[in-house]
Amino acid sequence: MNSWNVFEIGTEGGARTPRAPRPVKIFGVIPSREAELPWAQDTADSLRAAGAQDVAISTIRGLSNAKNEGFRSLPPGDPEDVILFVDNDTLIEGDLTWFRDRPFSESFWVPRYVCHTDDFYSALGVVFINGINHLHLWPASIGPCIVVRRKVAQAHTFNPRALLEDLWFGATMRKAGINCRVAPIRAHVHRPFSTPKHWARTNREVYAALQHPV
Repeated sequence: MNSWNVFEIGTEGGARTPRAPRPVKIFGVIPSREAELPWAQDTADSLRAAGAQDVAISTIRGLSNAKNEGFRSLPPGDPEDVILFVDNDTLIEGDLTWFRDRPFSESFWVPRYVCHTDDFYSALGVVFINGINHLHLWPASIGPCIVVRRKVAQAHTFNPRALLEDLWFGATMRKAGINCRVAPIRAHVHRPFSTPKHWARTNREVYAALQHPV
């Protein structure tokens, strides 16, 4: 019996009759600069090929603003819909319909990352990200692909003041008691990660997120 076999009490002799499953859909949100729209279109194509129903590309300035505005531009749907926030330098591979059969108790996922750059720091970063995600450590969600249910994206927006909004978002999820799960999809990264000079400020922001989640 899978998670969709839900029953309700009928009116005839208390018989239990099957209830139709909730129509969970999958959407993508891609932040992008205007000059990088061809990249964003490639990312959107990869999401649609994997099973996304609709994809919003947002060119609002600032990654957090673009992600928040892109999410708000999506068509209305069920709170259990699945939303993928994916950077425009990342291609998604896998079967996104996997998310439709997940129990509603799961609401936050991360992919397995694959590095396609020649940058040594980025290669190490991918190893680090995959490691902390696999171990379910608190910063899990760092990286260019975050997957949450619609109800989570509505309750926990990205922080425009954060230098690395993904790490801040992961810390906020952890503080709220929303644990992540590694999903059987791959995120292929095609552009180098941010350099280590950002991390001193990022550490302060993560601490603040843990103390005062939005």
